[in-house]
Amino acid sequence: MKFSSMALFLGGALVIGGASVGMVACSSSSSGNNGGGGGDDGGTTDSSNGGHDSATTDSGGGGQDTGTGDDGGSDAAACKTAPHLHQSDAGSIFCGYQPDGGPAFDCPTGQQCCLGGKVGSSFAPQQCTTWGGTCDNPSPDKGIHIECNQASDCVANGKPAGTPCCLAGAAMAAVDPGCPSTNLTIKNGNSMLCEPGDGGSASQVGSCAAGETQVCTSDMDCPSGQHCIAARWKLYQIGFCQ
Repeated sequence: MKFSSMALFLGGALVIGGASVGMVACSSSSSGNNGGGGGDDGGTTDSSNGGHDSATTDSGGGGQDTGTGDDGGSDAAACKTAPHLHQSDAGSIFCGYQPDGGPAFDCPTGQQCCLGGKVGSSFAPQQCTTWGGTCDNPSPDKGIHIECNQASDCVANGKPAGTPCCLAGAAMAAVDPGCPSTNLTIKNGNSMLCEPGDGGSASQVGSCAAGETQVCTSDMDCPSGQHCIAARWKLYQIGFCQ
């Protein structure tokens, strides 16, 4: 999936420590079906390179992010670099990394990404499956549905214009202790879904339901008057509307 660095998911009570920054779900090219290391269902997982930090591709295996590692430079001691917004091709959904630290891969239009849930102390691999279908890696109650990284992914997969991309489950964006205010991490949240939305139209993206966080890659994915702010969530650098 191609990216261009642009301003680029989430609801519940958003608590942001410090100043706001731009946010996203990123993607790189190279289709495939299995990734190396899934997201933590309820934690703050990320790749060893902090998700997608460049306009090309990122490498490095996915895995659990403790919030204290360094992904290619730091703004302060033991802090990650600030996340960035990345816009991708409509319908191409970032899904993680190949086994053994292989290259990042995307799920094409007509497919969704399923982040693997916990299996003991590790995670099931990421998988591309039929869009809107079941994520059974390792079981339907643990796989994490990723239908979209931005509003255009919803339209590309048959949803009406104006359908928002929403992070379901209570979520909160906060700064890791002792880190710059640009180092936002989103806690919790359990699926990125294309929701019916409220007030969506061909010219304006609607709002996610109460208790959900609206995901974005740019301000165009947000309701009127809101902006897209960059943060980390699981394997992703995503944007949330505020």
